Amino acid sequence: MARPLSDGIPSKVEPKEEAEPKVTEKGPATLRLSTGGQLGKSYPIGEKGLIIGRDPGQCDVVISDMNVSRVHAWITIKKGEVVVIDRGSTNGTYVNNIKVENAKLKSGDVIQLGRKCITTLIFKQ
Repeated sequence: MARPLSDGIPSKVEPKEEAEPKVTEKGPATLRLSTGGQLGKSYPIGEKGLIIGRDPGQCDVVISDMNVSRVHAWITIKKGEVVVIDRGSTNGTYVNNIKVENAKLKSGDVIQLGRKCITTLIFKQ
């Protein structure tokens, strides 16, 4: 998305020739299932984020595993950073094998929903 010039004041330096516009915006951040029944499926993380859990009526990413709570975790964007928030799950949410309630994600992080759930999710940015 193009940013407006500061206060609408045009730059004093005029380019000598038209340059190709640079693509600086990355594609959407995604969650990719790395194990389990939906192996390889990716979910883009939009403005509203993604709810992960067992309940298809409430969740964007449905994991059919009794070790996963009905509404287990929420992946959202806060202050420009992607975070995972545990939603009071019974078995906890883990990022890179560390139990978290609220954690910033970086590309390559592995999210596990409880210790016994065989499904893991990989965050990519």
